[in-house]
Amino acid sequence: MIKHQASFDVISILLSVSEFGLDLSESEIQILSYLSCLLAMYDGKKYSEWGYEYSITSLNCPYSHDLSESLAILEKQGKVQVKDGYYFVVEETYKLFHKLSPLSLFQTRTKYTRTASSCLADINIAEMRTAVMSFPELSHNRSLKRTTMLFF
Repeated sequence: MIKHQASFDVISILLSVSEFGLDLSESEIQILSYLSCLLAMYDGKKYSEWGYEYSITSLNCPYSHDLSESLAILEKQGKVQVKDGYYFVVEETYKLFHKLSPLSLFQTRTKYTRTASSCLADINIAEMRTAVMSFPELSHNRSLKRTTMLFF
């Protein structure tokens, strides 16, 4: 079942990075989404309010099945496109964002997805991945050498 928050986050992240002329791989979208969630929590929101969950993969990266599923559906619907493994926005992306962003379910999310995405103006995605992977939640699970759900 598609999680609407995950679909909105994909669109918001891709639109934000398009301002820097960037396209993203799925793993890069996952990292920015996870960072967005962390920013929301640091801002006082509860993890349970985010709308979808993350796990840590065997590669020690945050991963959301809901986000991955939403990305695939958005691509199939023509709302985003992919070339050589990198996703980018099209006219339909803008239309969908402007249709969804005023809805109360999504109004506060843009603040976090745009903030996370704007970090790419100053650092590259590899540096961001290293920084995100050093968060205590990921470091702890990495030390246990297991794939698990992340809880905060």
